[in-house]
Amino acid sequence: MSNKRKCLTFYWMVIILAIAVSDSWGLSRKPPEPAYVSGQIVVRFHESVDSIRSAEIVEKEGARIKTVLKRTGLHLIILPEGRSVEEAVERFGRYPEVLSAEPDYRAERLEGQ
Repeated sequence: MSNKRKCLTFYWMVIILAIAVSDSWGLSRKPPEPAYVSGQIVVRFHESVDSIRSAEIVEKEGARIKTVLKRTGLHLIILPEGRSVEEAVERFGRYPEVLSAEPDYRAERLEGQ
C-alpha cells in the first residue's frame, strides 16, 4: 500500500472515530428542553393580598394573569416578551406581598399511572 493511500485511510478512520465519539458523548444531539415552561411563572400571594393589589403588581411588571386557581391561590402569570423566567421569578420575589414565585415546571407522567 502506498504512503498516500495509507495516509488517506488513516484520515478516514479518524473522521469515522470522531463521528462515533461525538454521538456517544451526545455532542450531536439537541440540548434538552428546560424543565419549565418558558414565558410564564407561578406566583402565590399572601392570603391578605386582594385581587386588586395582585393585579396591580402583575401589571406593574408588564405581565398578565392567565389563570387563578382559587383553591390553592396560585396565579399563572404570562410574562412580557423578552422577560426570562429567571428574571421574572427574582423580580416578583422582591414584593413583600408575594409568598412564592417559581417557574411553571413541566410535569411528567410516570409510567404505569
